[in-house]
Amino acid sequence: MRKYAVIIGLCLAFATVLPAGGLPRVEAAKSSADYKDLSTADAKTKQQVDTGLALGLFQGVTEDRFGLNETVNRAELAIMVALAVHLRVDVSRDVSHYDDVQANDPDYGYALPYIEALQEAGIIDGSGANRFEPGGDVTREQLAVILIRSSSKHEKEAQLTGGVNDPTVSDYAKPYVALALQKYEFLRTDGNFEGTKSIERRMYCGCKPPDAGKLVQSLDAIPDKVPFFIRVFDKLMSLDSALNGNMKFISIYVKNVQNDWTEEERTQLAAYVEQKYGVELLYYSHEQLVSHQWINEQTKSLQGILLQIEKIRIDESGTVATVAGAKYRSPKGAVGTEQLILKRENNDWAIHEMKGSWIS
Repeated sequence: MRKYAVIIGLCLAFATVLPAGGLPRVEAAKSSADYKDLSTADAKTKQQVDTGLALGLFQGVTEDRFGLNETVNRAELAIMVALAVHLRVDVSRDVSHYDDVQANDPDYGYALPYIEALQEAGIIDGSGANRFEPGGDVTREQLAVILIRSSSKHEKEAQLTGGVNDPTVSDYAKPYVALALQKYEFLRTDGNFEGTKSIERRMYCGCKPPDAGKLVQSLDAIPDKVPFFIRVFDKLMSLDSALNGNMKFISIYVKNVQNDWTEEERTQLAAYVEQKYGVELLYYSHEQLVSHQWINEQTKSLQGILLQIEKIRIDESGTVATVAGAKYRSPKGAVGTEQLILKRENNDWAIHEMKGSWIS
């Protein structure tokens, strides 16, 4: 059951739907409403589950049961953390550092690339004697350690933090637990921490990924905005280049965001698009392009390309961003991604990875 549940989550079982008069959108196959055992859950729990499902971090234990009170194994958590912090994962990898993690293991072989990515990033450790114990339950102190190590900023803080004075916590975990209790309210208890107690999926769902990032409400929240959008432009434009034929413009439209472009930024972007693609840069939505008659009425194809950004998230350090967006030409000519991951260094952005691509 565990393997089934996580594989569904990893595949992000999405269906592409074309709304009348609009762009293709990607709908998640599951929400909290699809699980019978969540029907009596409180609103906060349902929201936490919906957030994790939307990000592709986990799924139910069966088709119609989420299993809030079931424990979480180390393989499950490894996958969730690797996805949440945008680690580069070589999914073709089939050899592990650990003797008990084998690619042909019918129960946990699917998690091998994610376990290796976390091990190499220094986020997760084995259990000793060259073993990982992928089926072992995750304990409260293990979760605290992984949460802190998942953020380089928090990891440095932990090294300067005095350990928690709690006999239920292992010595190695005490600095991490001390800091995790400051950072994560859901870990706090009235008594001892009970570090070796197994966590349940209820807690797993309340665990906000450290680098998931805040949803951008204004473009001014994006540092080095022009390089950022140039990288996004180029990546989206590279998808299905057959759509680029005879285009007269490229239009960029960011949904549900205050579009704060200065004249200087517009000039820089327009010059880049003119030089690289030889067309005019617009800032129209699909509806605005139609109203300005930038469309072939017979074929319903645009006379150029619309790059529509659905959402942007940026982490608290301003160095990791995720973008969901689409390149659109016609109802039967569109392509997009659910997660385009960028990283920022030295006042510039670079594409790190793309996940969840789709085409219609």
